[in-house]
Amino acid sequence: MAYSDNSSATIIINVINFADTRVLGFDKEIKMKTNVTKIVSLLAMMLALLFVAMTIDRAISAWSPISFAIASTATVSMCALFKRNLPFSIATGFFFGVASCITAFMFGRTAFYNPLVSILPRTFVGIIGYGVYRFLDFVLKRIKNEYLREYIALSFGGAFVALSNTVLTLTCLWLFAQGDPLFMAFTAVFLTNILPELLIATIITPPLVLGVRRGMRLNVNGTERKKKQTEVEKEVEKDVTCD
Repeated sequence: MAYSDNSSATIIINVINFADTRVLGFDKEIKMKTNVTKIVSLLAMMLALLFVAMTIDRAISAWSPISFAIASTATVSMCALFKRNLPFSIATGFFFGVASCITAFMFGRTAFYNPLVSILPRTFVGIIGYGVYRFLDFVLKRIKNEYLREYIALSFGGAFVALSNTVLTLTCLWLFAQGDPLFMAFTAVFLTNILPELLIATIITPPLVLGVRRGMRLNVNGTERKKKQTEVEKEVEKDVTCD
């Protein structure tokens, strides 16, 4: 009789452990789907922000003798650097190019109808800015104040976002749009704007990025904060690992 009771107890324990494992696996699946949804939402929001920023700049420039790119520069720098994540930086540059191509048709900027001029150079903007940011973050790792280290690295990252945008776009204009009637006008505008955009990106990027990180509850360096496990979750994970 005792043997029977022990066997029954063993069966019940095995069933419970199996159920715990299945529940934990299902929970991980839910978390994975939630993460994918979060990433897609962030990318969609980035594309929308970049499109709105570029539309604002183009609309202001259409009624002004000076071409403005303040909103675009600030938004691109923020989207490329707010997460410590290279794919997000690559996506930022590509979305920036797509927004540039679409707004070109809206405001008659014929040279930018060509994706080789509007999309290709902008695709590398986020990569370059992110690379400079991470390089300086590594070089300045001896600075114990993490906030100061991030501030300096983000300043240079934002500056190189603006600089690479101007240099690469001018290069593509020279290569693929010399026949455009507005080629010289666009070249003059880019050369005139390079210093103001560089200054704006250097000054605005750090407080903007750090503010976004704080609002999104990220660490100062842009990484995800580790969530504290509850005691129940720890016990379940321990049991599954032991099994």
